[in-house]
Amino acid sequence: MKITTLSAILIVSALTFSCKKKKEAPLLLPAAANTAHVNKMTAKINGVGWAMISNGYGDGYFTFKALNNLTFGSESSFSNPYSSIIINLKDTAGIFALTKAGNNNANYSDENFISYSSLTGSINISSIDTVGAGATLIKKLKATFSFSTDTINGKSFKITEGIIDFEKGN
Repeated sequence: MKITTLSAILIVSALTFSCKKKKEAPLLLPAAANTAHVNKMTAKINGVGWAMISNGYGDGYFTFKALNNLTFGSESSFSNPYSSIIINLKDTAGIFALTKAGNNNANYSDENFISYSSLTGSINISSIDTVGAGATLIKKLKATFSFSTDTINGKSFKITEGIIDFEKGN
């Protein structure tokens, strides 16, 4: 009986230790490479997608200071025909009305270079950073916007779902 009990203990022990799953080394993924920030300005113009041109040579944006406002704008192409969206804004985060006159306003220029001014709309600036003496350039701008334009020759535009995600490189 002792042999049988001893045999049973050995068999159970052997099964217990041999059936345990070996711990596998955790899968290590390669470190994510630092990728450059891709600047973008997108919107829908009367329901149709619109995007700032961006290619290996650069982005189709411009930024400068005029009077007391900063200006951020972009183009849809580096060659004709192209359209553009230009927004004049203060260097402060917050939600601001986009009107035809005033400190915060916007323009949409179509492929015929006709400029339509914002009548109503808004811009929500979640972050803005400027550089230069007297804040002459925008270094970083993250915002959403929408506006409706005035009517010229029976034509007007509704700009919706606008997004600006801009960071100026060194």
